[in-house]
Amino acid sequence: MLKTILQWLDDRTGWRGLLQTLLYQNIPGGPKWRHVWGGVVIFALAAEFVTGLGLWMAYSPGANSAWESVFFIQNELPGGWLLRGLHHFWRMRW
Repeated sequence: MLKTILQWLDDRTGWRGLLQTLLYQNIPGGPKWRHVWGGVVIFALAAEFVTGLGLWMAYSPGANSAWESVFFIQNELPGGWLLRGLHHFWRMRW
């Protein structure tokens, strides 16, 4: 079922060809660690942005409600502890 959906999507968009072009490039001189850091920074920024948007939807910055909204995110929102932890982890590392 999933294979037919992916094939249908590939027939209309050509995403497999794009993926092939982006991921399988010959690097002159061979792959080295310095070729990885650009992708790592992009991933870290994307993770920070996505987790920040998730937190933004549940956070209330008011003086009387900020603590309650953080408590709600941490203890009552399904997966909120993970979302907040990932956001904190990436913010502290980068």
